[in-house]
Order: sequence, then C-alpha cells, then structure tokens
Amino acid sequence: MILGALTYKWGLAYVAILLTVYAYLPYIYTIIKGKTRPHFFTWLVASIVTTIAAFILFLGGGGPGAWPTGVAASLIVLITILSIFRGTSDIKPIDYFSLFICLLAIPLWYFTQSPVYSACLIIAIEFISAFPTFRKSWHKPAHELHMTYGVNAFRHFLSFLALAHFSFAVASYPLAMVLKNGSLYLYLTMRQKRVKQSVDIF
Repeated sequence: MILGALTYKWGLAYVAILLTVYAYLPYIYTIIKGKTRPHFFTWLVASIVTTIAAFILFLGGGGPGAWPTGVAASLIVLITILSIFRGTSDIKPIDYFSLFICLLAIPLWYFTQSPVYSACLIIAIEFISAFPTFRKSWHKPAHELHMTYGVNAFRHFLSFLALAHFSFAVASYPLAMVLKNGSLYLYLTMRQKRVKQSVDIF
C-alpha cells in the first residue's frame, strides 16, 4: 500500500517535471526569436523566490513534490538572464515600486522563524512580483506566451498532489501558484483575444 502510494506520487512528480520543461522551453524559444518580451522585474523576483520555495519544499519534506519546483527554478533563472537582453523596455515607476516591495520582503522571510509565516511571505512576494507582467500585458498581451502559464498552473497542481506529506507551509505554495498562473493564463487569453478583435475591426 505504502509502496503503491510512493510510486503514484513519483509518477505525478515525473509528469509535473515534464510539464515544467514543456511550459518553459517554448517560452525560452520565443524570447530568443524576439516574439516574447518578458518583464525583467517579474522574472528576477521569480528566480529568487522559486529557488527559496524549492528549498522550503525540500527541507519541509516535500519529497517528490519538491522536484518540479527545483527544475522550474533553474529554467526561471535562465529566463531572467535572457530578459536582461531581450526583455520588455516598458518599465514604469510602479514596476520599480513592486520590485522594491518584493526585495524588501525577502530578508523578512529569512528572519521569519515560523514556516507558516515564511510560506505566506513567499506567496505574497510571488503575487506582487507578477504585477509588472499583468500591467505590461494589458497593453502588449502578444508579448507573452499564455500557454506557459496554463501549463504551469496544471503542473503546480500535480506537484501539490505529489507532496510526500501535507501541511500549510508545504502545500500552500503550489496551490497559490495554481491560482497565480491560472489567473495569468485567463488574463492573457482574454486580452489577446480582445486585442485581436480590435485589430480585426480596424
């Protein structure tokens, strides 16, 4: 029974890892081709926070459910590097403010002793860091690959199911990422459709 449950969770973890690669490789390809213009601030914070979240999941006993986040962290770091050279130039003062809040919150996470408070801070940072991408995508939704966020929402859900044990500190992050990525997917899908309709009219 226990062996079967472990095999099941490892299977979910492997699928989530494959989905992670499937989500990010096209995104990276479209950045290199110049079609996608990621917001450096969002991905800078995401690279830091996802790496931290991976450590939290590993140290918190997340087991196989932690591996997809570790793989994602390495790919997000690569996207961050690419966004320095091929990212959007549409950066507003509010984006700097979002970045400042996120970077200010990271040391607070370090000094937080409670795993629950740590998880809440990490989740808050993730959502604030997404604001520059939400703002940019209102005007230029075509500069984002919405499929990446949809696949990420699904693979975070699989990562949640693959966790070795469930607690708020461990389970809250993948569930919050389902919400964040799912929201971005729906937002980009609607904006891209709306902008396309506007272009077709004119």
